[in-house]
Amino acid sequence: MKKILSILLISVILFSCSTEVKRYSFEDTISKNQLVYLENDMSLVNGIVYLKNLNNTLNKEITYIDGEKEGLESSWYVNG
Repeated sequence: MKKILSILLISVILFSCSTEVKRYSFEDTISKNQLVYLENDMSLVNGIVYLKNLNNTLNKEITYIDGEKEGLESSWYVNG
């Protein structure tokens, strides 16, 4: 019984700690007054906004919380 409870407790802790970060394409966002909004419902962006090159490789990723930049911005050259 203790073994089952401890396995259950560990699984609850693991699942509650995992938060999924939402990702949005740069084309789906709008910048206004230094804040970034989702184009479809004008809500503030919470997650990662990414931009891809013409050859569909990742060019840039920026993290936003409540529409404001948070943390570092990552970018890559076309050749990797």
